[in-house]
Amino acid sequence: MAPPLARFLSPYHLTHLVVLLAYPLLGSGWLKVAFPRNNESLWQWEKQIAATCVAVLLMKFLKKDNLDQFLASAIMYLEASLLALLYVATRPDFGVFGVGVLVSFLGCAFLIPPRYSGATKAVPMTPAGLHSQILRPEWTKSDAAIQWVVLVHADWSSNSTALEPTFHDISMKYTTDNVKFVTIDVGRWPETAEATLGVPLDATGPACAVPSILLFKKGEELVRVPRAYLEGTKIKGSRLRAVDIVKGLGLEVAFEKAGGGKSLEAKKKE
Repeated sequence: MAPPLARFLSPYHLTHLVVLLAYPLLGSGWLKVAFPRNNESLWQWEKQIAATCVAVLLMKFLKKDNLDQFLASAIMYLEASLLALLYVATRPDFGVFGVGVLVSFLGCAFLIPPRYSGATKAVPMTPAGLHSQILRPEWTKSDAAIQWVVLVHADWSSNSTALEPTFHDISMKYTTDNVKFVTIDVGRWPETAEATLGVPLDATGPACAVPSILLFKKGEELVRVPRAYLEGTKIKGSRLRAVDIVKGLGLEVAFEKAGGGKSLEAKKKE
């Protein structure tokens, strides 16, 4: 069951919608009045940026794993393009006006998208639960067969929020008695991220390791996605699409060995 579309009526989405609609509804006309010497070029700039945005967003949509990921990347790209357009349209008088616009954009960047609220078989876990259930030193014969899929996320990470629909959808498809899904919020327990799970919190940009998904069996980490160096920093080019998660963690094989037959994704490929 998909999460309700009402989540897109959140302050995060509505604020960005207002910012993006402000230009075609008000900004373009105002720029033509305030900076008349740029009028001849403004229309050409608008057409070029609009065409580029359509092409880029189409590619992003075709590659998307979920609507949350697409909207998050689309908002970032569209607002960056709009800021660039405002700069070229107001030069050389960017000045106070440009600084005000830039501050507004930066303010929007700190808004946090709403959390996932759809169906899931993933269970939230605390550090105590992590040690008592996943990282314990002794195992019974039946428990030793269990593989634990752990999503390391944080509320301050917009990438975590965008990944959640994909992760929880995978949990619905691949959970068995021997494959269990859990989540741990390292925003609440940062020491667990770095000291226990080897997920650094100081990396930024493309190297940021939050979110990550780790696979454990008998208290030992078998693999993680995105792929990471020994110290936990994400390897450049690693991705967190559904296909990367399923293939990287070997969930199809684990699902079939558990007696679940072929998963829905495998049947679709056939």
